[in-house]
Parts: sequence; structure tokens; C-alpha cells
Amino acid sequence: YVTNQGCDLVAVFDLASKKLMRYIDVGSQAAIESPHQIKVSHDRAFWYTVFFSGSVFQKFDANTDELIGEVEIGEGSWNTFSISENDQYAYVVNWSANGSIAIIDLNQMELINTIGGNGSFEWPHGSMLNDVGDKLYVTAQHGNFIYKIDLNDLNNPNIQQITLNNTSPTTIAWLDPHELALTPDGEKYIITCEASNELRVMNPEDDSLLSVVPKATFTQEMSMSSDYTY
Repeated sequence: YVTNQGCDLVAVFDLASKKLMRYIDVGSQAAIESPHQIKVSHDRAFWYTVFFSGSVFQKFDANTDELIGEVEIGEGSWNTFSISENDQYAYVVNWSANGSIAIIDLNQMELINTIGGNGSFEWPHGSMLNDVGDKLYVTAQHGNFIYKIDLNDLNNPNIQQITLNNTSPTTIAWLDPHELALTPDGEKYIITCEASNELRVMNPEDDSLLSVVPKATFTQEMSMSSDYTY
């Protein structure tokens, strides 16, 4: 599945032949809403998309590609989201100066809560759950840190700022962490840093820096192989 932000379409490719099979209309308005990210549920039954210039989160059948549900989450620059391992919850990130995170019940397609506002998150972007599913990590697009959110109490969540270079957290452009992901074995998580052109490899046990991997200019997105090698 590939988003087409300019025309509110999702392209569906056949993995074996690499051929484009069809386009799926997404969004709920006549205006362009710009689908930004797609994720498939862990049981491979559904896929979901979120909109950079919209106010809904949508759910599609992964066999028929038919829309089967949507939930209103409010206006925002909804960029990324994470799905819990049991496919029950989605955590959707609003990338803005005064950002927020919408928490959705995927079974009922209902908005449970929205956390943030009042300067809690500045330009939050990439998101990742730990292997237990009780902590949500979110990058701060500008600066040198990421957010770590305790999900055990969603009415009063504990939000920490985790520095990535052993200095005080700042929103001054420095590393500019964009995306992050847990390795399949759960032993590391990796952060792309678009300003410093590198990957930062972290220890999920104590959020310490394990290594720095220089990469090409403007490092942003990544995928990982399931056999741990790439």
C-alpha cells in the first residue's frame, strides 16, 4: 500500500509481480486531505490510514480494500501512528507546534482520549510502542530528544523527555529526530536524525545511546527485515 498525498488515493501493489493493481479512494471530504501513513494490523485483517490535512482516521478491510469505519479525531496535521500488539488501540500523532496524540479504540472505532496541548508536545512526529506495549515513544521533530509516555494512566500520563546526546533537551535544531522503530528482537530501537544525517541506536531498557551510524543526507524513513539482518 502506497499513499498518494496529492490526490487522496492509495495505490495497491501486488508483491509478487510488483504491479500496480488498483487505486483506493480515501478521506472523507471533497478537499484533498493528504493520506500520510498506512499501517496493517498485526493479524493482517485490516489496514489504516491517517491524514496530514484531515480530521479522520480510517479503517479498511485488507481482503477487499473496502472502507469499514472511520473516527473523527479533530483537525490536525496527523502524520504517524502506532498500533498495539493486540490490535486494540491506535496512537495517532498530530505534528504541530502544540502537538497532541489521539488514542483510538480500533474495535469500536471510537476516540478514547486526546493527550497533549498546553505545550506538552512540540512538533511530535514518529511514534513507536515498546515490546510490552505500556510505553509510547514519540520523536520531537526539532531538537535533540524524544518523548516517552507512560500509557498506564491515560488520564494523567507521565511524559518524559529522553535526550539523545547526553545534553539537556532542547527544541533548537540539532539532531532533529524524525522516525523511530523497535528492532524485531526488541533489543534496540533506532532513530533517524535528519539534521545530523545519522541513525541513533538506543537501549530500550534504560534509553541509553548504544551507537551512532552515519548515513546519507536527510535521513527520515526506514523499514526493517523480519530476520533481523537489515
